[in-house]
Amino acid sequence: MKDTGIQLFNSDLVFKAEKIHWYWVQTIKQIAKDFDREDLAGIEIEEVNNQKEYIVGLLKPLVLELLETRIEYFFALLYRIDIPEKKVKNLLPLDKTENALDDLTMLIIEREFLKVLIKDYIKNQKLRSDV
Repeated sequence: MKDTGIQLFNSDLVFKAEKIHWYWVQTIKQIAKDFDREDLAGIEIEEVNNQKEYIVGLLKPLVLELLETRIEYFFALLYRIDIPEKKVKNLLPLDKTENALDDLTMLIIEREFLKVLIKDYIKNQKLRSDV
């Protein structure tokens, strides 16, 4: 897989988190919300050794479907998710090979995972300041 420039998954914060599975479940829910796909919100996330690759495998068919059938909508989604245009351009033209799809899917997952981490951090900071 191409380096997407986000080192989130190598962060100590992620691997030391006691509720890592919860973060992955919340990431899928965030993706479901942003992609307006209620069917994703109910997916049971298995705990596996390489959770990141597992999630890529779940979302890659959706990414491919959107690329093939609704590309303008897909790029609007990337903008809404707040994926930097420069990172997407580095992957273009998408030749729909496994690696290109993996890389684009990883950009989405990493950004959504980051949103979940930030929301959780802010929530915990607020709880601490209320005490």
